[in-house]
Amino acid sequence: MNVTGSALRRGSLACLSAMPLLLAAWYGAWFPPRALPVGFVLAVALAPALLALTACVADLRFGLLIGGIFSLFYFSHGVMEAWAAPAERLPALALALLAAAQIVLLGAGASVEKHAQRAGGP
Repeated sequence: MNVTGSALRRGSLACLSAMPLLLAAWYGAWFPPRALPVGFVLAVALAPALLALTACVADLRFGLLIGGIFSLFYFSHGVMEAWAAPAERLPALALALLAAAQIVLLGAGASVEKHAQRAGGP
């Protein structure tokens, strides 16, 4: 199976795009926060992903790189919430899975492009 770097980037972008949707449903509808205002929690949770998606508009590779860096935070957050809040385990693990997939696809895309450049270059 021959997968191109652009296909892997599209997969990475899909994962990055799904994270804010999951977070909005998680904190906005399924499990609203009890101690803090919902708007504040959503603003803090969504800001990194929305910043990365905004950067993707200007430069896809740079935006995905920023998204990969922020995905490390989302992965950690998902694992911690899955451990600490058993009732929220499903969305927490979904977030961790999306973040891990985004990072893996981003790295695989960079690796495929690097090997393609070496094969075609001097």
